[in-house]
Amino acid sequence: MIEKLILLEGVDPIVFFGSNNVNFDKITSLFPHVKIVARGNEIKIFAEEGEINAVFEKIIYMIDYCKKYKNFPDDVFDWYKWRFDKFGRFDYF
Repeated sequence: MIEKLILLEGVDPIVFFGSNNVNFDKITSLFPHVKIVARGNEIKIFAEEGEINAVFEKIIYMIDYCKKYKNFPDDVFDWYKWRFDKFGRFDYF
């Protein structure tokens, strides 16, 4: 397994992770074969070589959304509204 570190900069960890880590639990459930650990303003991703970059990029896009809008809508993890295109870009419709 490979490890990657993401620092939450410019994002309130409470907003990103959610109260009682509700958002973090939803993020981890989206990637069942990947271990994701959060401590303070750090997120560590542990995954196989072929998968880690895709998961890393998707979490970065979620962070960017949170930076831009300062929150997540209630349905942020509803895959009918959020998707990742074949190039790994984060789209909201």
